[in-house]
Amino acid sequence: MTDNWAYRNYLRWKKDYPQCAGDKQSPINIDTSNVADCNELCRLSVRYQPSKCYITNKNRTPIIRFDPGSFIKFKGALYELKEMKMHTPSMHTVNGEHYDMEINLYHYLNSSDITAGGVIVSILLQRGSGDSDANHFLSQFANQIPADEIEGERDIKVSKKWSAEQLFPNIKSFFYYNGSMPMPPCYQNWTWIVFEETSILEETLYKNIALTFKNNRRPIRGLKDRTVYYNNNIKFDGEDEYQRTKLDKEIKKLSDKRDSIGVTKPRISEKDRNRMYEEESLQLQKLQAAKTNNWFVNNKQTIKNILITIILLLIVFSSIKMTKYLVRSGFITDFSNKQIENLKIKQIADSKLEGKRQNFNATTRDLATGERGMANMEMGGPNNSGESNNNISSSMIRASR
Repeated sequence: MTDNWAYRNYLRWKKDYPQCAGDKQSPINIDTSNVADCNELCRLSVRYQPSKCYITNKNRTPIIRFDPGSFIKFKGALYELKEMKMHTPSMHTVNGEHYDMEINLYHYLNSSDITAGGVIVSILLQRGSGDSDANHFLSQFANQIPADEIEGERDIKVSKKWSAEQLFPNIKSFFYYNGSMPMPPCYQNWTWIVFEETSILEETLYKNIALTFKNNRRPIRGLKDRTVYYNNNIKFDGEDEYQRTKLDKEIKKLSDKRDSIGVTKPRISEKDRNRMYEEESLQLQKLQAAKTNNWFVNNKQTIKNILITIILLLIVFSSIKMTKYLVRSGFITDFSNKQIENLKIKQIADSKLEGKRQNFNATTRDLATGERGMANMEMGGPNNSGESNNNISSSMIRASR
C-alpha cells in the first residue's frame, strides 16, 4: 500500500484510489432501529494466541502487528489476525454519536494478500473509571508509540499473556455489514464486525494516545443499499470444548496448508463476492420469513386469547353504550316508575285483603264464644242462662255490625 495520502485530504482519495468512490465504503453510522437479525447466519468464533507487540506509526495512525497464529471463524470461513489500528475519535458512529476511541483488528482472508479482503473487528472505547482488560492491554505499549512516522517497526516488550482478546467487551453481541478499508486503497471486500458494548478506556491512556493521533479518521460514508445485521449472542460461538477442539483442528489444517504453499486461500474475485452477498441476502430473507411463520405457530394460543379479550371488551363497550342510550331516552325511568306504581297497587290490595281477613277472624271468634255460652247455660241452670243470653246477644250485635 502506498502512503501518499492524509485523512484531512479524504476528498482527494478517489483521484488516486478509485475504489474510495465506491458504493460500499466505510465507516458508516449504525442506526440500531434499522438492523436485521442474523444470529444463525453470522456466527463468530475467536481463537487468539498471546503475541509479541510490533508497533509503527503511518499516516498519523498507530499500527500494531501481531505474531501469526490468531484466528477468527466468521460465517464458516477462517481469517487470521494480522494487525491493529487505533483511531480517535471513533471511525463509526452509533445512532449518530462518536466514541472516544475505536480499535480495528484486521483479519486477512489471505495473510499475504491484502486485496483478497477479510474481516475487520471493531471495538469502541469510552473514557470512564474502573479497571478493565482493555486498559491492561493498552497500557503495555501506549507510552511507547512513536510520535512521528517511522520506517520499520519497534519491538515492544509486553507480558507473556498479552493478547488482543483482552480488548473484547464482556457481552459479545455485534453489528456486521459489508464495507471497505476506511483508508486508501479502500478495497471493498472487507466485512466489518462492530461490537455493541463499549470497553472502558482510562483517562490517562486516552490522553497519551489522543494527544498525538487526534482526528485520524475518515468521515461517515453513506449506507446506500446495504443492510446492517445484528447478532445478539452474549458470547462467542463454539466456546464449548467440542467446538474449540474442532476449531483448533481447522486452524492447524489451514496453518499446515499455508506453510506448504505460502497462502491461506485463493483470492475471491469481486464478481464472486457480490454473488455471495446476493445469496446471503436471499438466505436471510428466507430465514426471516421462516421466523415469522414460526412466531405465529408458537404464539397461536396467545393470539387466540388476545382476540377473545378484544371481543369481550367490545361486548362491554357496546353494553355501556346501550345503557347510556336507554338512560338518555327515558326508557329506564319510565320502566322504573311503572314498576313502582304496580308495587303500590299491589301493596294497597294486599292491605285491603289483610283487613277483611282480620274481620273474618274476629267474627269467627265471637261465634265460637256464643256457642260456648249456650252450652254453659244448658249445664249450669237459670243463673247462668241469663248471663249466657246476654253474651249471646252481645255477640249477635257485634256480628251484625
